[in-house]
Amino acid sequence: MSTSTEPLCASIILPPSVSSDEPLPESELIGAVVQPTLAIAEQYFSAALREINVADLVRQALHVRDRDLHSFGTPEAKLG
Repeated sequence: MSTSTEPLCASIILPPSVSSDEPLPESELIGAVVQPTLAIAEQYFSAALREINVADLVRQALHVRDRDLHSFGTPEAKLG
């Protein structure tokens, strides 16, 4: 185990080749911990999507256009 104080992320545990179209590899850790956690995250994500309506999207698009921004002012995930 690492002595780092950085949290260990699922992206480190899961192989990089696993995509959303592929089933997760078989393992006790994935079945007991990762899959249930991802299911909870999916429920939260789905609930958040249900809260977005067309008026919200138009408002954000106008905000971006008026300010010549390249994002919707939402925090971006760290890639890589």
